[in-house]
Amino acid sequence: MSEKINENENNEQNTGLTIDKERLRNLTNLTNNLTKNDNALDLGPLVRMASTLLTNQSVLNTVSELTKTNQNDIQDPPNSSELKEQTEHDSFSEKLEEIVNNFSVRTLEISNEISALKEIITNELTDLKNELYQVKKQNKYLKE
Repeated sequence: MSEKINENENNEQNTGLTIDKERLRNLTNLTNNLTKNDNALDLGPLVRMASTLLTNQSVLNTVSELTKTNQNDIQDPPNSSELKEQTEHDSFSEKLEEIVNNFSVRTLEISNEISALKEIITNELTDLKNELYQVKKQNKYLKE
């Protein structure tokens, strides 16, 4: 437990926040108590924790800075080169999708044409066989 506190203290020093050991223990105990029972939530410790955090000026300053940074990130328009690249990507995707759809339609048309031609050829061959049979029959009759 003391190792965790030391780690937390080092992390706090690295981020510029200073919280005394007692407050850190209180926060640790509070989080442990809140996570023990998931079905019940006591708002008292949450209110105490919020008031403890609100009295720490460095925490308030950090939150204010983060809020300003997040607002600036939201207000910054997207990079025009990124926007152009995304637009080109979308355009390329649409063209590719159109090509694939056209290819599918044309493939179906060709398949239907091949089926129709196959049927025509089959019918023509049948007619030719019948005609050949008739010619052979006549030829045989003429020989006799």
